[in-house]
Amino acid sequence: MEKPLLRTSKETAEMLGISRSTLHRWVKAGKIPCIRIEQNSVYFTTDDIDKFIEESRTRFKPINPTPQLKSGIREKGITDE
Repeated sequence: MEKPLLRTSKETAEMLGISRSTLHRWVKAGKIPCIRIEQNSVYFTTDDIDKFIEESRTRFKPINPTPQLKSGIREKGITDE
């Protein structure tokens, strides 16, 4: 099944694990691009969402990862080097 080209703000917020109000703050701050079809209709392309997720992964590292996260990082061979 193909991914839809556009996602609603509700779908996008759920994908990112954030509230819709946080998503709209990020849009206003320019952190994630959107498409405005009408004044109150905001949509997001799946490519933009995927790109945002990938960039966020490389930007943010946990300062003090939990023991479970540390073991998962070791298993995947990820290092701070």
